[in-house]
Formats: sequence, C-alpha cells, structure tokens
Amino acid sequence: MARGKRVEIVKVQVMGPDGPPIEVDGKACTKCGEVKALEEFPLQKRYVDGRDSECKECKRLRTRLRRNERRSTEGRRSRTKWTTSTLRERVHEITKGEYLLVGYYLGAQVETEILHTACGEKWPVRPNLFINFGSRCPHCSPKIVAKMRAINQNWTTEGYIADVFALVGDEYTVVGKYVDSRKHIKMRHNICGNEWSPRPTDFTSRGRRCPYCCESHGEITIRKYLTHRGFAFTSQETFEDLRAIDRLRFDFSIRILDRTILIEYDGEQHFHPVDFAGKGELWALEQFHETQRRDRIKDDYCRANGIDLIRIRYDQFDEIETILERRLSALGVTGSHPTEEIANITKEAA
Repeated sequence: MARGKRVEIVKVQVMGPDGPPIEVDGKACTKCGEVKALEEFPLQKRYVDGRDSECKECKRLRTRLRRNERRSTEGRRSRTKWTTSTLRERVHEITKGEYLLVGYYLGAQVETEILHTACGEKWPVRPNLFINFGSRCPHCSPKIVAKMRAINQNWTTEGYIADVFALVGDEYTVVGKYVDSRKHIKMRHNICGNEWSPRPTDFTSRGRRCPYCCESHGEITIRKYLTHRGFAFTSQETFEDLRAIDRLRFDFSIRILDRTILIEYDGEQHFHPVDFAGKGELWALEQFHETQRRDRIKDDYCRANGIDLIRIRYDQFDEIETILERRLSALGVTGSHPTEEIANITKEAA
C-alpha cells in the first residue's frame, strides 16, 4: 500500500492457536504496505485508520536506524585517536610553534611534558586539558604560581612576599616572617595603614583582604567609637573551639584582664533574605538560613562560656553610640577618654 493513503480495518487470516487458520481484524502497515493482524501493531495504532499506522517491526527497524545514525553522525562526539606524532603536530599547529610536545602520548588523561619555547620551561599536563581546555604554561602566570604554591604549601618568606606582590602588587606588604601556611603572618594594607595577621593560605587562596576596609558603615562607626573612647579592642575575634566549618568571627572584642566583651553589628541579611550578590531569591534564602544558624552558634557559645555579647541591629545605626555607652556602662566598662570627644562619630561614619 502506498504511504499517504488512509488504511481501513479488514479481515485477515492468520494461524490459529490450535493449528487451523482463523480470521481476525487486520490492516495494512503504512511503512511496508504489508497487511497484518492488529496484534502486529503498537497498542495505540491498532484501531487508527489514519495515514500513520506503522507496524511493530517497522517501528523497531526505524528506531535502530535512527540510533545508529545518531551514533555515527551528530549524536556521537568525534574522537581523535592521538599518537605521539599527531599530538606533536597538533600542539605545534594550534600554538603556532609557541609550545612543543617533548614527552610521549600515553593517553588523553595521562600527563605528558610540554615545552614553552618563550620561557624555556617544561611542565606536565594532560593532553586533553592542553588541546580542549586551553591549559598553558603555569610559570608564565604569576597568579597561577602563587595559587600552586599555596596548594603545595611550598613557601619561604621571600617566596611568599613575591607571591603576594604577584597577586596584589604593592597594595599589601608582608611584615612578619613566614613559618608555615597555617601560622598567622603579620601584613599591612598600604592604602589604609591597617596591620593584621591572616593565615597565608587565607590571603592567597581564599581572597581574604584587609578587614578594616571590608567593614560596613555600622562596623566603621563602632570602630571609631571604641578608638575615640580609648578602648583596647580586637577586630574579627575568633576562638579555637568555635566553628561552623571555618572559625566563626565576631566583629569586635574588648578584653579586660580575664574578661571578654564581644560586639556584633548585624546587617539587614541577618533578619531577612537579601540578594546583595545578584544570585537570585533561592540563594538569598539559603544564605539567610545559614547566617541565622551561625548567629545561634555564636549566641550559644557566649552563654556557655559566660561571655558578654552586645548585638546591634542595622536599623539601630543612628543609636550605635548610645547603645554602646549604655551597655558598656552597665557592664562596668569605661574607656580612657571622655564621651564628649565622640559626639559626632555616627555623622562622620555616615
């Protein structure tokens, strides 16, 4: 039967279960044109008399053909069978001779040696990364070198100073002496003059920078208050036994003899989701729940250890001076300078 003509249900003889032929309903397949019993068609096609009445056998054949076609053409990613010779030619071709293969090809995921002719350095790299993902000479990228050393923790004081300069130029100066990647080292932010002691890997790998310059307006106001009132304080205070994943930090701490008073300025994101990174409402909600969890951990820690914690909300910004004066006085703590000197701190910070 020619394809495109409508088909009709007809009677067709087939072999019966007991041997003699029996007459059953059937129709012609619009693919092969053969008249077959309705059981030879897919269930949804058995009683359809339109132009698309394809039998099971033709459907299976069509499926196999399409699967093979996908595998052999657009559905299957072409794979180049590299050899040492062909890979060497390809490296030379795509880099215009800037890089040369000096090792042997043992597999796309097995490292081989590449030579960078511009600097004369060799390094191991997987062929797949070099050809398909643009991996190039790490020795010619100072930032990559710095990160590699941070991962390998392979520093000297001079090496760490060089890597800091490669990352941030002369904006920061290494003041202390390098011991190891987890021992805090003194550094100076040359723009504001602040000195603090981060861990080397926090600075190079995690992007931790000057805590003073990263402060919010509320934190700046608190810092000015404590400074003008003559309090000896520490910013970004941590405790060895207080962690979520990393150590949790308090904005400020005042230590008097064996007593510790902590101060936290809680921004808007502590009270409802805020998408300040432009990553969407779901991200903001997840960050909000995580912030609340960290706040609870801090509160519980202070209660368990008898530490006084002063929390100031973002909507109390104009009252920061008054709140600190009242709370610190109630705790019996006073600074070395009179309150008249700080009358306009909040206005200056704003």
